[in-house]
Amino acid sequence: MSERKLIRRNILREQMIRLGRTGKRTIAKGRRVSPYLVHRFGMMACVLLFVCIGVGESSASNNQPAPRCKYSVRDVAFVNVHGKTWQLDLVKPDGVSDVDFQNWNTVLKAKLPTTNLGYAWHESDSAEAIRLVGGDPDLDSTPKMFLTNSQGHVIPVADGGEPFEQRVDRLVHSPVRKKLLHQLSESLCVFMLIRGNDVSKNEAAKETITAAIEQTEKQMWMMDKASDNGPSVVEVDFDDAAEILTLKSIGIDPDADGTFPAVAIMFGQARRLGDLIPHDQIEKQKLVSLASICGSDCECELDREWLYGDQMLHDWPIELERRTEEGLDFDPRSAFVMAEVAQILQKNSGSVSESGLIDLGAGLMIHNLDEPEPEADSDVEPEVNVDADVSETTTDADHAAAKPVADSPIDDSDSEVDTTESSSEMPWFLFGGLALVALVVVVVRMRRDG
Repeated sequence: MSERKLIRRNILREQMIRLGRTGKRTIAKGRRVSPYLVHRFGMMACVLLFVCIGVGESSASNNQPAPRCKYSVRDVAFVNVHGKTWQLDLVKPDGVSDVDFQNWNTVLKAKLPTTNLGYAWHESDSAEAIRLVGGDPDLDSTPKMFLTNSQGHVIPVADGGEPFEQRVDRLVHSPVRKKLLHQLSESLCVFMLIRGNDVSKNEAAKETITAAIEQTEKQMWMMDKASDNGPSVVEVDFDDAAEILTLKSIGIDPDADGTFPAVAIMFGQARRLGDLIPHDQIEKQKLVSLASICGSDCECELDREWLYGDQMLHDWPIELERRTEEGLDFDPRSAFVMAEVAQILQKNSGSVSESGLIDLGAGLMIHNLDEPEPEADSDVEPEVNVDADVSETTTDADHAAAKPVADSPIDDSDSEVDTTESSSEMPWFLFGGLALVALVVVVVRMRRDG
């Protein structure tokens, strides 16, 4: 054997010892892979890896759940997209002096800015005044007052003989409303117990409400968007003279003595959820299910009548507004928030099924609830009552023109901004791409060492 072959054999033996292998044919024969082929093979592997990563991201995004609304039912009820939901119609007495009329306007300007109550004046001989007061107006030295909500329901305001300023103050203030609004700013909802004359029924209803509050607090962790505090309770007597407008403004007739005790569920900015629950239907599970609606996603299949219920006459001062903002983590008066909520209300055309089940999320269901009938045209919003000109007496035409048409749909695709986290699972083809790249690296290193 020549000296050159011996040296070559020794070199190959050292390479096999270093690689820990018995020797492959390509190494034994001294063959080497072309650098051009190694480069092309590596580029193809990298391209395949990027393709796998792209397909994997697309597959993960397709497996994501649908976007969810960032507002709860309770959150939506704090946003007044309709502005003033009540209007005070005042019939101007004949022969009133300019000084008295100006003083009345001054009182209205001072008392109503932070309320949900606008106002409009009507001449005593106008068609609107005749419609409100009837054929014989019998006007005295003080204006006649009528409250009208956004559905056109009219509530005459009795004249108790007190000064004009006290009459206006009585429209939006009362002891129960003050307590109720304070609790609404912090609680998931408030069970408003309207007590009747039967003491035993009142106590039984109070015990049921207490049990429902305890049960709701235990399962708040399952709600989509629960508030910091659970439900609370406020009590009012059905025949309390100071609270007549409190009850009438949410559609409760204080003269229906046989209905009481009864429960009205209040949420958001003094809105009523669903119908009044009479004493023979006050059950713990029903109260828990209704209260749980307030913590569910605002895109739930509820009719707008439930999602954005009747609003009580009230004053919402800046102190309550600031306290509410701290718990909501958003400004209900923001134009952007109001646009989002308006879109939610316009596209929400679901209805509560009387015989079926309502899925509230987190495994909570409602059975056989009494609910309002859905509107025939779900894309039309009710008319909005706005403030009339406070410095001039309005005519019928002016009053009619002061009510704008419904808001047009808002094309805002960003209202649903909160999405769930993407899946962390890695597809099989991504594993294959990584393995292929690793194999290329090993082969290249082996060829270099060889």
